[in-house]
Amino acid sequence: MIEAVAFWRERTHHRPSLEWVMIDGVNDTDEQAGKLAAIARRLRAHVNLIPLNATPGFPMQGSPPARIRRFAGILERAGGERHHPGHPRARDRGRLRSAPRRARARRRRLRRR
Repeated sequence: MIEAVAFWRERTHHRPSLEWVMIDGVNDTDEQAGKLAAIARRLRAHVNLIPLNATPGFPMQGSPPARIRRFAGILERAGGERHHPGHPRARDRGRLRSAPRRARARRRRLRRR
């Protein structure tokens, strides 16, 4: 995927945005922050840290605010650029489970027209 994003950036001259959903104890370690920073530097990409929203029936939860701040600090010190965790797109993250239901409802509405 990294090669595909690098190819896209070279062809379009647009800056990619890496969306990183922060899941407590899964992908929020210092080591992962360092690896993500290296990838972001290579791609000259923005990183958007998104706390996972609580979703009924989903066993995982978002990283605590202190963990997100530490992760963001590691990214920034390593030269990775990031968006604030409160980015407007963040409100829809963690609700992926309901996305297919919304898509089906949207298709039904369009068929009725």
